[in-house]
Amino acid sequence: METLHTIAIRKSVRSFTSEPISEDVLQKLIAAGSAAPVGMGAHQTVKITVIQNDALIEQIRSMIEKAADRFNFNPFYTPNVLVVVSCLDDPSSKGRDISNATCVVENMHLAATDLGLGSVILWGCIKVMAELPEIHQLLEIPEDFIPLAGLSVGHTTEAIDKAKPDKKFLEVNVIR
Repeated sequence: METLHTIAIRKSVRSFTSEPISEDVLQKLIAAGSAAPVGMGAHQTVKITVIQNDALIEQIRSMIEKAADRFNFNPFYTPNVLVVVSCLDDPSSKGRDISNATCVVENMHLAATDLGLGSVILWGCIKVMAELPEIHQLLEIPEDFIPLAGLSVGHTTEAIDKAKPDKKFLEVNVIR
């Protein structure tokens, strides 16, 4: 699949089947995330946590549901794989940490599309997760790191191979 075609058909998917993701495909997703640009080449300030354990995903979901005081809250949409990107909690990074985390999840989001999988970028539930040290412990996130972005990935019954012609949602001002 060509890059521009992948970008054109990329969409957020919130409905996943129970079909597991193969190890080969998982490694391709991880490689895509690992290839993301990282500000100032500080790769040691970014950690990717990949969770394939349904019971652990459910435990984390339940903890977030309780912390957010929401009933029947399914912020991950029951994925086959949950990815959490954490960065060094360094106030001097001036937003570089958020940029790094978003580059990682966008690379993985596009790779998922290219591999025929559905995915959705996660923000709000990750923000709640960042405030729960017990989740950091469960996911073995270092104490000086903070979860900043996430991605739910899985096989889906939704059609993801239809290009959207001239997909433009943002206002663009070209100055010549």
